[in-house]
Amino acid sequence: MREHGDGPGSRWHKHWRNRGPGARVGIIALGVIAAAGFFVLGGFIVVWLWNWLMPALFKLPTIGFWQAWGILVLSSILFKRHSPGNQMRAGRRKRFIRQRMRDMGDEDTPQWAEAGGPHDDSSYREEREDREDREDRGGARRRPGPPPESESPEGFV
Repeated sequence: MREHGDGPGSRWHKHWRNRGPGARVGIIALGVIAAAGFFVLGGFIVVWLWNWLMPALFKLPTIGFWQAWGILVLSSILFKRHSPGNQMRAGRRKRFIRQRMRDMGDEDTPQWAEAGGPHDDSSYREEREDREDREDRGGARRRPGPPPESESPEGFV
């Protein structure tokens, strides 16, 4: 059984099939009413915003409900991507990247991936190993600055 989607084996399909005919009609009617409500609400929001802002800012005339919907449709055509292939290309791109990450060898793996992710506290393996070495020696984290005299190399005092 598939977990996602709306095909014959999905949970949504089985849930819908188990509903009675009256419940199905009620759900469809509720969906149509909700869609009409969003249609009207969207139009009135655009009318309200336009009539509030545009005459005051740009000296443009006020508009009505159908003109607001014309603006919504025009902006959708101009600014949205409508080709059905966009979702398919995005899915293929994600699968390609996942496969490339799986096929990477150790020498290709980024340092942040080895350390546990880009937001890991010990961002790189070397830093984590250095911290573990300090803890093993029982030493606390040293403050930046010149080394103490006991650690200075010979001949330098």
